[in-house]
Amino acid sequence: MTDVTMRADTKQLAGAKADIANLLGVWVNAKKRTDHITRIEVSDKDGEVVIRPYGVAPESAEPIDWGEAVATPYVASGSTEVAGFHAHYDMGAVRTRIAANEKLGILVLQTYTSFHDDSGRLSHYAREFFHHPHPEPSDDAFVPGSLAGEWVNSDSDTDWITGYTLTDQEDGTATVRVTAATEPYDWGEAQARLYRDNLDKPGFHAVYDLAPFQAVLAANSNHGLIIIAGFMYPNGGGWPAFNREFFYRR
Repeated sequence: MTDVTMRADTKQLAGAKADIANLLGVWVNAKKRTDHITRIEVSDKDGEVVIRPYGVAPESAEPIDWGEAVATPYVASGSTEVAGFHAHYDMGAVRTRIAANEKLGILVLQTYTSFHDDSGRLSHYAREFFHHPHPEPSDDAFVPGSLAGEWVNSDSDTDWITGYTLTDQEDGTATVRVTAATEPYDWGEAQARLYRDNLDKPGFHAVYDLAPFQAVLAANSNHGLIIIAGFMYPNGGGWPAFNREFFYRR
């Protein structure tokens, strides 16, 4: 058989050990009202990546324990750091393949489920986002369709915005207060203009004019996360900068 590879395949390291540290731990679904997988545990057992998902039961407060499965880890091109994994669950009438990738403290889980019974159900695809609990989210602060509250950067090592608080005002507007990993640590409050997209998902836009820079923050919501795209303009000259990071509700 002819050895056919892509250019990317030639970059893969040989004789190196894959680093799975970024995958390990408990991951909770950022979508608090999910009807799918509510959390997943990832562990290292004798050098293997072992996963344990928990699904939302139809009529029970207790999640469904899928049990453990060995996952195949995959590294990013030319790196030893694991970027994702693949696993398969065969539960008789229900078979699910899981494909996951991790980036900036977010685990993106894609599931492909097929049904092997006489129900006639269509095969099901889902894609949801997970983060480490920090602390365990509280439903008490959750208002469907609202972005109000305290939000935390999923990347604990960020050198940009560590978190922000959005506060609804009585006149239908909102204010945002940003905290950062570097000076200025407290950006203070700014007016936030609220938007909804064609799927009725909320977002906001805010502008900061600080001494070192000006910043335009454009935020949209997806699967319980807020994605902020930041456009930074140095007041003292130099190249503008762009950042895009993920935030979950504390």
